[in-house]
Amino acid sequence: MFVTEENMARFREDPEAFAPQYGGYCAYAMAQDRLAASNPDAWTVYEDKLYLNNNLSGRDRWRRDRDALITGADEHWPDHLLEIQSRGR
Repeated sequence: MFVTEENMARFREDPEAFAPQYGGYCAYAMAQDRLAASNPDAWTVYEDKLYLNNNLSGRDRWRRDRDALITGADEHWPDHLLEIQSRGR
């Protein structure tokens, strides 16, 4: 369900743009160089990107320093992606 028809149209035009960052793993944990599952209730859209977190308190910590944490997570994600791919997931 989308809040507006405009949002639904944007999704239909480019569904990949709505995919969560870091493969859906927790953004806060990724900034700490760890993989952690995410909770679909603990999400944030920031600069048109969807970020998921493991829990609501982690989301709150992530939101307080998100720019620095995104920088860290962006640095760690390529190595974790290779690890995930090598496991066949």
